[in-house]
Amino acid sequence: MTSKVRLAGFVVPTSLDGKKNSEGILFNSNIFYVVFLDKDHEFWPTGEAD
Repeated sequence: MTSKVRLAGFVVPTSLDGKKNSEGILFNSNIFYVVFLDKDHEFWPTGEAD
């Protein structure tokens, strides 16, 4: 992956690590969950606003 692609995602807080959600799935704070790839940084503006 080049620097033209930005990862957008989240991590689970350590306070939830090892706990189960309402469906019984364990939270893991050591994983970065990728939501989408922002090709050429076009989704989220960077730099100064116009």
